[in-house]
Amino acid sequence: MEVGNSLQSSLRRSSRGEPFLSFRMELIKARGKDLTDYIWAKKPVERQKVPGEVISKCRDIISATPGENFSVLELGPGTGRFLREAILTFPYVSKYGFLEADANWAKHCEKMIRREAASCEPVMSVNASGDFSLFSGSQFDLVHAHAVLIIVRMKLGLGFISEMAKLLKPNGLLVFDVFSIAKLESRIKMGDADWATYYHPDWLNSAIESNGLRVVERSAHPYGSGGMTEYWFAERQDARRDLSPSPFSLFRPE
Repeated sequence: MEVGNSLQSSLRRSSRGEPFLSFRMELIKARGKDLTDYIWAKKPVERQKVPGEVISKCRDIISATPGENFSVLELGPGTGRFLREAILTFPYVSKYGFLEADANWAKHCEKMIRREAASCEPVMSVNASGDFSLFSGSQFDLVHAHAVLIIVRMKLGLGFISEMAKLLKPNGLLVFDVFSIAKLESRIKMGDADWATYYHPDWLNSAIESNGLRVVERSAHPYGSGGMTEYWFAERQDARRDLSPSPFSLFRPE
């Protein structure tokens, strides 16, 4: 796979990617509002309740009372809606890592963590190549990626599953979402499917199990203006293998 199929190039072909996020940031600033204040205080409309629902489900699955070293890693936090819910749901989180392609949104997410979770250490990696090397040697209780796999090519998306799995603690939880067939069909009808990647459940199961994880739940949630996105919750089972991150392994030639 060429570097040209990196996360950033995928974002550029996404209607929810970098151009949209940058436009939204400028719109908020033009209204004279602080970006972090706006996102933190925003009352969720019906379709924005999804972050709270998903993070609450994570809390239910992670049934044991987390210790002082509870940590979260998020791939592509964007506006920080899921980050917000994670801080509210896990007030004891001691470390929140995130990998974000856009530097402005990354700074906003860092500000949100420092302001709303003073005891939490933010670990920020700003890059568009899917390089997880900053987190080498770290392990997380919860690794989360919303609206990431659906906007990258399939091989890159499956590679992300592998890289994220390597960063899970034993019994840690990996959470990500993909489009349902119905949602993909609606995108095709709208003429907006050039960036939407579909993953057959068998492919996802294979990627999950081959990385020492076990699917514990799947659930559907509203996405955008219509249709559903399916969330996968997978728990790490294999604590014996050497799962150290492998930088740039996603970009080996075909």
